[in-house]
Amino acid sequence: MKKKVTSSDFLEILDEARRSPSAHNAQPACWSWNEADQEVTLWSDESRRLPIADPKGRDHEISLGAAWEGMSLAFSRRGFSLGRWQRLEGRSAAVAPQASRVPFGRSKVSVAEGPADSLAESALTRRSWRGRFCPPDAGTRDKISSLTKFPGVKILSDVSGIERLARDYRRAEFACMKRADYFAELFHWMRFRRSHRGYGVDGLSAATLGISSFEAFFAQFMMQPFLFRLISRLPGAAALFVPLPPLQSAAAFVLLSAELDVTPFEQGRRFYRLWLQIDQLGLHACPLSALVDNPTSIALVRQEFGLSGSQENAVQLTNILRVGVALGGVPADAGRLSTTQLLVQEGDSA
Repeated sequence: MKKKVTSSDFLEILDEARRSPSAHNAQPACWSWNEADQEVTLWSDESRRLPIADPKGRDHEISLGAAWEGMSLAFSRRGFSLGRWQRLEGRSAAVAPQASRVPFGRSKVSVAEGPADSLAESALTRRSWRGRFCPPDAGTRDKISSLTKFPGVKILSDVSGIERLARDYRRAEFACMKRADYFAELFHWMRFRRSHRGYGVDGLSAATLGISSFEAFFAQFMMQPFLFRLISRLPGAAALFVPLPPLQSAAAFVLLSAELDVTPFEQGRRFYRLWLQIDQLGLHACPLSALVDNPTSIALVRQEFGLSGSQENAVQLTNILRVGVALGGVPADAGRLSTTQLLVQEGDSA
């Protein structure tokens, strides 16, 4: 077994670590590697923030946490482990400095004492599924029930409860979309055409959105901001842009919560591990972030998941995943920035 990680090794590790999820697939995590010190540094790409959808930087930091967990898993697969996490103070993730990339935290790397992390392989196969799910059978329900062993997880499998939350998700998401500033930011990350310079690189492509080439052709026009403003005023427009059938077809909605003192960064690590656990069970998932961002929705979520009384103020909601078995094939892989684009040469951006 190798006792040191070379710069060449790190590029292979980074190629795996870059598969972690992020809001809008913006991929705000960048990396540098110090071979002499065997130290990896996580950088925050401030140009990839979502100032309208995520004004407080919470989702940005959750994405960084998921990226760090992805890096940990990639090292683990090769027999290495990350040491104590050192947050680089003075570089707050909530305040964007002038530099586009700023160091966020680092850790030493050493030879692992135990076996590889059991979730490491799932990092290679996890996908987001935005389409419809198969009707759940007993096996699927049993697999989903087993997720309650994961800390902070609650399951909603009641059909009427799923339908209520699905309708509220559509309300919350469409209300955001009707805001001109929110929609402009969302449209910036849409990739409907293969000719788009960001297609297959970042953002939300037609394939990852689960829409056909035919649907993508019309979507590229309907999602033009000026045309969307007109269409969104029509009766039933919400059903066109946020359809209920894929949402209501889920076998369950899975809520992840955390204690009040858990940072968004740590929540991101837990969220990614939960998603990998879902993948390991042979299931698929997609986040329903609007349900934990909207105050009205949060109240309904707490009610549906039984977070009432003293528990109501004892936890914060990380995210909700709709879960099931994908109907109609294997989910498409999201576009990813290349390892070259994600590699920071220290001294250039700090």
